[in-house]
Amino acid sequence: MRNIRFPALKFTLPVRLHRSRGPVAPPALPLARGKSAWPLMAILGLMVFLATLAMMAQGGMHILAARWDTQTNGALTVELTPLPGESAAKAQARFKEAIETIRGVPGVAVAAPLPPATAQELLQPWLGTDIAAQDLPLPMLVDVTLAPRPAADATELETIIAAAGIEGAHVDDRNAWLRDLAGLARLLQGGALAAALLAAAALLGAVALACRAGLAIHHDIVELLHIMGASDNDIAGEFGRFIKRIMAPAALAGGAAGFAALTGMALAAGRYDVPLASMFAPTFWAWARLVLSMLLVPALAYGAALLAARQSVLASLRTMP
Repeated sequence: MRNIRFPALKFTLPVRLHRSRGPVAPPALPLARGKSAWPLMAILGLMVFLATLAMMAQGGMHILAARWDTQTNGALTVELTPLPGESAAKAQARFKEAIETIRGVPGVAVAAPLPPATAQELLQPWLGTDIAAQDLPLPMLVDVTLAPRPAADATELETIIAAAGIEGAHVDDRNAWLRDLAGLARLLQGGALAAALLAAAALLGAVALACRAGLAIHHDIVELLHIMGASDNDIAGEFGRFIKRIMAPAALAGGAAGFAALTGMALAAGRYDVPLASMFAPTFWAWARLVLSMLLVPALAYGAALLAARQSVLASLRTMP
């Protein structure tokens, strides 16, 4: 390879010279190298890092939403609070009447009374073990399991119990907050996916902008290359190799930074007794899917950047006079 000086155009162009007959290899464009390419490399690495975190968050929210959906098993709890001045016999009679009424509701598969000892065990985490049953009026509880396709929900069940004249009854739908959490997880999942797409769009936009800027800067050289017989594909290949040199370390650094950030969050959460890893990925295969998605993001970003560089250069060359 020799450097050929063009005084009129004020640049030196490296040209590959061949002694054998045949097509001459196209000269290399003097694109950015070394420290001059670091700003673009840093921007692309940051976009890969953000996309990696967003995709990990999206996968984690998907796992949480699926797990909370499976935990909604149609279980309800009916509470009968003690009435003022009510004797123990009347309370038991009201309790039995409530159970019979609940069992007669269409869609109720099981209605079983919970013993008072179970209610005390449920309150022990908040009230401790030193409080006796006579010191605190505990509600009488009925554990209700609905059929897979119930004809009644918690609101209708509470309305039927009230219509039967049973006072002090309240239906606690323990699945309601799980459904709300699953809905929130899906909303966050959509937000994380949107953030990943925005990061990908910013990455491709930065690549296209860098290639178009390179074409504008080296416009005279590109025209000379066309005169020397270089095709549009040859020039697009030069920009592709330029983006390849920059994108490869940027993708690796961004993916590694994303993995390091996730590991740091998991370790920091462990210090506060929050099992982040088991919460987002309770099984080995779920965790493997998260790690696989994290590894795919840099690879997809690398391939998409090369494709965007080539297409943007070819599109710009077609509009050149």
